[in-house]
Order: sequence, then C-alpha cells, then structure tokens
Amino acid sequence: MRYAATRREREEETSLLAARLMMPKPQWYSMYNTGYKNYPCDKCERKFGRKSHFLLHHRTVHENRKDFACDKCQRKFGQKVNLLVHQKITVTRQLDASQQRTWPPPPIAT
Repeated sequence: MRYAATRREREEETSLLAARLMMPKPQWYSMYNTGYKNYPCDKCERKFGRKSHFLLHHRTVHENRKDFACDKCQRKFGQKVNLLVHQKITVTRQLDASQQRTWPPPPIAT
C-alpha cells in the first residue's frame, strides 16, 4: 500500500483493499493455492496437486524408469532437468580442476 497523506486517503485505500480481498476467487485458485491435492499415490502415502507431478513420481519412483543418461559418466536420471544440473556441475568441476595451479610452480627452463 502506498503512503497516504491524509486520514481520508488511508481509509479509502483500506476499504478498497478489504473489498478486493472479499472478491470471489477463480475456480482454479483453490486447487493450486490452498494445498488441495487430488492425486494420491496408491503405492505410497504421497499426494500431488497436479496429475503431471503424480505421473512423474510414479514413473521415476515406482517404475524406476530413468530415461536420461549422462554421455560422460553413464549416470541415469528420471528427469531431464536433473541431468542438465548434473552436467553443469560436472563441467564446472572439470574446469576448476584444469585451472588449478600446482605449488610450488614448475621451474623455469633456461
């Protein structure tokens, strides 16, 4: 809320804010913003608010499907995003290792 200079302006802003909070929410609002979870897993006790999240859980956890493999180390992942994070971390580690200096420095050849 912005700074209101007079008492009347503050009262008007407060009443407008209260009216806005009393307005009905869209139908989808309650499903995603109130913790409503309509997709329970039948094999464990987890519940999901979105069908896609439930299907991803079922495929990776209960079917043990890992369709994304790293081309460098052959490690497998259930989600592409996890593979991309792994690759980013691995590349960063390799760059850090290749850029490290040894101490003491090698002697200068004359």
